[in-house]
Amino acid sequence: MITLVLLAQAVATPASLWAGPPAQSLEVGEPSPANEAAPGSSLPIGPQADGLVFTLAGDGTQSAAEINGPPLSVPMTDPMGVTAVTLAVGEQTHSVALVSSAAVDRVHGIHPLVAGGGTVARSFPHLIEGEPYDIAFDHETFNAPEGWVYIVTRLGHSVVRLPSAPGTPPPPQLIAGGTQGPASDGPVPGAEATFNQPHDLCLDGRGGLLVADTKNHVIRRIDLDDPTFPVSVWGRQELDGQSLRGPRVIVRDTAATNAGGFVVAYREANRLVQLDADGRVTAVLAGTGTRGNTGDGGPAIEATLGGPKGLAVAEDGDLYFADTENHTVRYVDRQTGRIETLIGDGKKGDGPDGTARECRLSRPHGVALLGSLLLIADTGNHRLRAVDVTIARQLAE
Repeated sequence: MITLVLLAQAVATPASLWAGPPAQSLEVGEPSPANEAAPGSSLPIGPQADGLVFTLAGDGTQSAAEINGPPLSVPMTDPMGVTAVTLAVGEQTHSVALVSSAAVDRVHGIHPLVAGGGTVARSFPHLIEGEPYDIAFDHETFNAPEGWVYIVTRLGHSVVRLPSAPGTPPPPQLIAGGTQGPASDGPVPGAEATFNQPHDLCLDGRGGLLVADTKNHVIRRIDLDDPTFPVSVWGRQELDGQSLRGPRVIVRDTAATNAGGFVVAYREANRLVQLDADGRVTAVLAGTGTRGNTGDGGPAIEATLGGPKGLAVAEDGDLYFADTENHTVRYVDRQTGRIETLIGDGKKGDGPDGTARECRLSRPHGVALLGSLLLIADTGNHRLRAVDVTIARQLAE
């Protein structure tokens, strides 16, 4: 099951991500009472401006109970995926981070993004069973009047959707899967399709929804323009005649050299791979295919990775990824092809917050970018952490 909750600032905010405008508008960039904020930003000056890692939510504990309290004092159980979106509040918009805690079947919404401030309120009335792993939106604004929210469930082997319009949404609609099984080449109607522990999804910009069918070792495409939601295997991702195994996360590419294309992190193949708009492999961006933790400062294609499970592409095309089994976050400079570690030292640990390379992580899974702010689901530590990548990279270099 899944429960959406809202980590809201202690000033007037909507009672739900789907609710209408609040009685009192929230000023864009208004700081939490406990934190001074940089001009035009809802994040505190200190950690963001200094390029330090800081905790946005989670007290480091686990709990299946309903949570209610300040974000730094509540359990953020096993955070997996993290998605940065925009929420319309009256005539204004605010940044929101949605974090899936699959182990307790919940998704937490942090709104606005203020370190150390806020309260928790339950906001999503329906339950979805099956470990929600990732979320996608077909509009830039989360609560768009005509938008849809798509959720993939790992152990539900399914994709469901909800209308994003303000107000109380109807129960989730199953559009594909629901039964564990092999991947048919298709197309087959969504109601007849089977998946095997899908982990991620991504809108393709052409009327389709791509699904990382991880244990079937393929990427599937759901045709959203057809009311039967037919599902097909999308492309065939191979290197040297061998199929790439374990697609874990797929994201739209922003690199000018790969217009309309995608980047996929393969956890079992230990690679980041570039695909064109039709799902064909056009380049290996990082990883030799051998599991390890080597290569910092050199070509990314000569580096070894450790089961990457989270990936974000910056506006300039640079890649930031959770190198999960190495307990680090690393990045690839697309201009130079160089790879570096951004957060962590390769050893499992819990912080401390502060200097990025000295802040240890525990099997981080999801990452997302909100401008230059990188959000990290520090899974084993039950925390959501963040860092300004522009400043952190300057300090590291």
